[in-house]
Amino acid sequence: MKIENIVELTRRLENLVRIGTVVEVDTKQNPPVCRVQTGEITTDWRPWVAQRAGSARKWWAPTKDEQVILVSPSGDLASAMVFCSLYSAQNPPPDDHETRDRTIYPDGTVIEYDPEAHQLKADLKSSSLIMNRDKVVIESNGSSIELSASGIKLNGSRIDLN
Repeated sequence: MKIENIVELTRRLENLVRIGTVVEVDTKQNPPVCRVQTGEITTDWRPWVAQRAGSARKWWAPTKDEQVILVSPSGDLASAMVFCSLYSAQNPPPDDHETRDRTIYPDGTVIEYDPEAHQLKADLKSSSLIMNRDKVVIESNGSSIELSASGIKLNGSRIDLN
């Protein structure tokens, strides 16, 4: 086998799966694309793998500096797909609970579902919603509403009823 063929084969093997960091995102393309820095290489615009893209669809674009996995079935980065994501020191996991589903947004908002507690929670800092099998509690800026089998509890500095 010629040395040129061995070098090319080695390059393709090294490019089958690589870890990189998103450097640019273009959400206006169809499909949307991003560029990834991996070692000394910056890819051309490549599509990322969606969580769902059929009759049910989920949208969540990767962000700049997010660590991702590049998969190139042929070993050619020009045909790579971007798989999101890997936790890193810069972007650690938002939780360490085994079964809780938690999302933390850039503004600090937290949305989580805990199947063990049967509880859905949205925390927007000054307002929150907690929903479980026994009750629903809505709080905002010191006022709250609690709905449960025993009735409705209102708490606030002023309560207006029609």
